[in-house]
This record gives sequence, structure tokens and C-alpha cells, in this order.
Amino acid sequence: MTAPAAMDASLVEEAVDNLVSQFSSSLDFYRELVQNSIDAGTSTVDVWLEWIAGTATAKPAIAVHVDDGGDGMTEAIIDDQLTSLYSSSKEGDLTKIGKFGIGFVSVFAPKPAAVIVHTGRDGEYWEVFFHADRSFTKTRIAGPVEGTKITMILEGDRGAYDEFVERTRATLHRWCAHSEVEITLHDRSPPDGVDRGPQPIRTPFSVDGDCRVLVELEQTTIVMAYAAQPEYGFYNRGLALLVTRAPQDVLETRTARYGRIAFKVKSRWLEHTLSRETVMRDANLERTLGMLDQVAAGPLRAALLARLATLASGTAWGLGEHDEYLRLLAHLAAEPSAGLLAAAQAPVLRTVDGRAASLSAVERCADPYVYIADRPSALSRALAEAGVPVLLGPRPAGDAARTDPLSALVVAYLALRDDRKLLTRLRTALWEPVDVTARARARVCDPADVLVAIRVVEQPDRAFSAMAAAANEMLQRLGHGYAAIHLGSVEGADHRVHLCAVAHELAPTMPVPNGSFLRNNRERPYVVVHAEHPHIVALRRLFVRHPRHGAYALAKSLLLAEDQLLHRDAELIRLAQVLPISPLSDVAVIGGGR
Repeated sequence: MTAPAAMDASLVEEAVDNLVSQFSSSLDFYRELVQNSIDAGTSTVDVWLEWIAGTATAKPAIAVHVDDGGDGMTEAIIDDQLTSLYSSSKEGDLTKIGKFGIGFVSVFAPKPAAVIVHTGRDGEYWEVFFHADRSFTKTRIAGPVEGTKITMILEGDRGAYDEFVERTRATLHRWCAHSEVEITLHDRSPPDGVDRGPQPIRTPFSVDGDCRVLVELEQTTIVMAYAAQPEYGFYNRGLALLVTRAPQDVLETRTARYGRIAFKVKSRWLEHTLSRETVMRDANLERTLGMLDQVAAGPLRAALLARLATLASGTAWGLGEHDEYLRLLAHLAAEPSAGLLAAAQAPVLRTVDGRAASLSAVERCADPYVYIADRPSALSRALAEAGVPVLLGPRPAGDAARTDPLSALVVAYLALRDDRKLLTRLRTALWEPVDVTARARARVCDPADVLVAIRVVEQPDRAFSAMAAAANEMLQRLGHGYAAIHLGSVEGADHRVHLCAVAHELAPTMPVPNGSFLRNNRERPYVVVHAEHPHIVALRRLFVRHPRHGAYALAKSLLLAEDQLLHRDAELIRLAQVLPISPLSDVAVIGGGR
């Protein structure tokens, strides 16, 4: 039968093994020792490493030193807290788990050959020597010792030492970069033999990203920025409790909210779990997350809108500004509904003519389209003169409206506004669900896809006037005449020349010729034909020589543009033969060339 003492020793040994194995890296002991030093009130922690060459009787070794200037330990603290997990070879007793013991046990993760602790307090000075099997010897020494000095001896050749130095540097930066106390790393055996002295570990409390803000709330410091691939850090007294790129690890229901927001939060309210690998889920964490929400919806969003407004109205606009503008628009498009509504009045959108516009203003001007183009044009200028903004951005063709940041933002806002309309809600409730996103996406387009710029010639030449009157007379006899046929210019945003444009009224911009539009409207529209279009130029020359042929060809061309009455071509030919049309062979044709 196993003796109770042996059973107790076995259980303690198992507990120690479990605590040692809990750390994801064998070098995480640095974090634990630094935390203990901070708790002891130190203002500095010095980590220094040296390589000890082997001899005929001793293997080469790596010496790791962690020194602080804190309060140090008395014999009572050593017995009750530091060594409470381990069997003393001198005293042979086993006691309960203590606060400092849980952290200090991490020094055994790298499997050291020995760990030596020198410490002093209240006029007494001690050395505690831990052997590889975790037994220890406690010895009173003459001293003096200020604070606590810990030395760890590991077996390792020169290559292992150099690797250990780099791993130490990375570990200290990971866990202690924002420590409230000064931490240094000193490589006393550098490979090139040049001693560079102690190197500071502490770096500014910051994050990478756009529109970074730093906020102090309730003994909590929060730094936050927008980022496409954010990282999240939780700290207490500057030591990392959790640093992750997986928001679901701790944010849970807030994961989507922080999909494009990076942050670091340093708070006295936060604690790590016993496993040291995450943050304690408790009321204090929820309180801290609430502070994060305040910063995200307040100062961070305000910084984003302010920067976008500066870019939207800026006079210096190059590739850098363009890229930043689209990147920031992607952040804004990812904001929740409340964020989009809060940003509605902000002048964050840039037009092709360099002006700033807001989402609400763009929505008010939509008729029903919201226009986006990648450069100014005659069409965008005509729209601007009519008070309709054309936004600067990638041309929203095909699936671009799904991925382009500007289109995605506009679609998200239009869909949100549509979804809040009473009519949409009634239709969804009484008939069928409305896909507000698809409907909004259909409203975002390049103006050249649906409009042309129009400039009407006020006094066209006699040849065109006569040809237009004859062609319209034929169409009226077919029941398909126009209110008027005008001569002018018809150009798209990319200088695409169209044969004609049709609408119910003349305006600086008119719809691109669309058969379905004309078929669905009984009232006959106005038509403007492009004076410099090669086909119109040829028809004007033809009309001078053969008036009936020219008038017929113009009428036929307009029907082809409309995709209308093509089956009545024979009747149109007969009308061209019988209608009285006077010859105009003596009239010069403007723009006709040779």
C-alpha cells in the first residue's frame, strides 16, 4: 500500500507538471518573472544572457539572468509563496499552491539544470538553489542583495545560445513591450564579440492602422485604429494577457463589429486565467469591452470621418491619396447600421470635379441612379451643372459594386435607407421580402451606362432641318412620330459617340437610347441626333442629292435605335416615295466633308 506522504508527493509532482506544460512556449517564464517583479514594486527589470564555454568536465551552458530592484523576499515569503509547490531537500515538506509559486513554476518549462534565486528584504538575505528535479536548498547568505536576482542554467552550445537570445527577444517583445516598468535585454556573449549593452524592450503603446486614436477611460487606456487584418491585445499594467488575430477568442458576439478595427486595451480591471493563455471572462471584461465600443463608435469613427472629409475636399490628389481614400471608405462601409446613419451628413465622398459630398446629399440627388466615374467628362460636367454629383471611384461594372469600397459603401447606405422605409416594410410583411441590397446595387452605375451629354444646335442648317421634318412626317404617318427631332452632340463619359438620345424633355443629360424605355412610354419623346456621327454626316449628304432616300434612311435609323416598327419597313418605303419632298441640291452641308 502506498504511503500517504508518497501519494501527496506524487500528486504535487503531477500538479507541477501540469502547470509547467500549460505554457504555450517554454520561454513564457519571462512574462511570469516580470509580472512578479512588477508586483514587488520594481522600476526596472534587467534580463541578461551569457554563454559559458564547456570544459573537459563541464558541458557548455546558457546562463539566463532576470534581476529586479523590487522589495525582495524574506524567509517567510520564500517558504509560503515561492517554494510552496516544491519539496525542499533540507526540510522535506510539501505545502499548498501559492500566488508567486504558480508563476515561478514556469522557470522549469525549459528544463534547466539549475535555478538560483538571490533575494533580500528587511535585513535578511537568501539563496534558494533549485535542482533539475525541482528540489531546492535554502541558504542564508551575508548579502547584501537588493530586490530579487534569478539565474537559470541551461545546457546549450554556441548555436543554441544565439537562437535562445533571439527567442528571448521575441518573447519579451510579445509579452512585455508595453510594460509599465523599464525592461532591458543584454546579450553579453554576442556572436561578433561586440557588446552593445542593455537594449530596451518597451515600445510605445500603439497599433498599426488608419485613424489611430488613444483614449483614457476609467483607469483604462485604449489605442484603436482601422485595419484590414486587425490584431487585438489585452494588457494589465502593460503586460500582455492575450494578443490574438482571432476576435472570436474573446470578442464573441462583437466579432463582426471589430472585423476591421484593431485595438490594444490596458486596464487594471483585466486578469488572465490560470492557464495564462486568455483573459478572464467576467464582469470586468464586459466592462472593458463596453469601453471599447464607446471608443469605436465615438473618437475612432470621428477620426475616420474627419480624415475622409479632408481627402474628399483636398486639392492635392495623387495616387497615395486615392489609395488611402478607398481604403478608408472600406472601413466606413464595414461600420454597423448606426455608424452609416451617423456618417450620413459628413462630406466624406469625393466627386470627379474635386468637390466633397455626403451620403445623404448623394441619395437626395439620385434619380434614381447614383453615379460613379473614374474621371471627369462632358457628361459629369453636365450633371454637376444640374446639381447631380458624380462620385470619383472605380467604374461599377458587373460585380464591382460588390467589392469596390465606394460602391459597397453607397450600396450599403442606400439599402439601409430603403429598408427603413414604411413602404418597403409593408411590402415585406404583406407580399414578399424585398432584396434591398440588390435593389440598391442596381442604382449604382457609371453615368455613361445610362446617360449621354447633350448639346442642342439652336439653328441647324437647312439640309438637316428639311431632312428631320421629312423623316418625322413619315414616322407620324406610322403613328410613331416625335415631338421634335433636333441636331446636336450626343456623347458618353468616355467620349463614346451615340447616334441619338431620346427623352421626354430636352436637358443637358438624357438617357442612353433604350428600346424598352421607348416601348413603355406612350408619349412620344424628343430626339437629338449627333451632328458629327459618321452615319448622320452621310445621311445629310445623301439628302442633298436624294431627299427621299435621305429622309427614309434617317427615319429608319431612328426606328432601329428604338428597336421599333421594324416589320413596317415596306410601309415606310411607300411613304418615302409618295410624300412631297423638295430637292435641296443647292444647300451646303455643314460638317459634311467631301
